[in-house]
Amino acid sequence: MAATKEPAAFSARAAISAKSILLYILTLGLYEFWRRRQVITITQDRLQISRGVFHPATASIPLQAVEKIYWRTDGGLSFLDFWGFVPRPEDPNLPRLASVEFGPLRNPQAEQLVDAVAAAA
Repeated sequence: MAATKEPAAFSARAAISAKSILLYILTLGLYEFWRRRQVITITQDRLQISRGVFHPATASIPLQAVEKIYWRTDGGLSFLDFWGFVPRPEDPNLPRLASVEFGPLRNPQAEQLVDAVAAAA
């Protein structure tokens, strides 16, 4: 049976920052490929962050497990840290504290993301 893909309630890519402009110059524009591959998606059940071009990785936290969201701003950009308890693969009865960071985002987009997590949780 084929796996069904969950519909996204919210999805966003990392924003362009002053630091990323410097990286564009230093990498002759190749940084754009990495920036576009950094995506956060909220579904009905989980928060997923995908990163990477050559070695893609995805971090996933169930929305019920998200305990805190730390929101820090730097000028017009925001960075979000999602903290929660997730089950350990070796012992699901013993949860571990996990953290997933995402950013930079524009401030209005970060506000939408936090609202989407709050509404889905």
